[in-house]
Amino acid sequence: MELITTYQLDPHQADSNGKLPIHYAAESGDILLLESYMKDYKCSLILTDKSRWNIFHYSSFEGHTHFIKHITSQYPEYIGLLQSINRKGQVPLHYARKSGNIQLVTFLKDAIKSDAKEKASDNSIILS
Repeated sequence: MELITTYQLDPHQADSNGKLPIHYAAESGDILLLESYMKDYKCSLILTDKSRWNIFHYSSFEGHTHFIKHITSQYPEYIGLLQSINRKGQVPLHYARKSGNIQLVTFLKDAIKSDAKEKASDNSIILS
């Protein structure tokens, strides 16, 4: 945040790998920074870097359960991003497993199942 205010860096400007400041917030698990980017700078959670990593890939890789729980509870419209596939064909759950954080793996599995059930019930209502 200090970099943005002191050096007037653009929170929408990506680095050479396409990584945005909001991705760095996800990687560090910094919820306050995430909230500032969302509310003060209107940053989008759907953006990816050049490897198609989104905020959930970064936070899962580092095992930040608290960060992911915060996003899914405060911004449920982004839960579908949990199933985003990067250029290596991996979803955030793959990185959560590699991080060794069992609590995060369990949470992601449950969130994905819940999202799938909700989408299925939405589709059945439409099709009825």
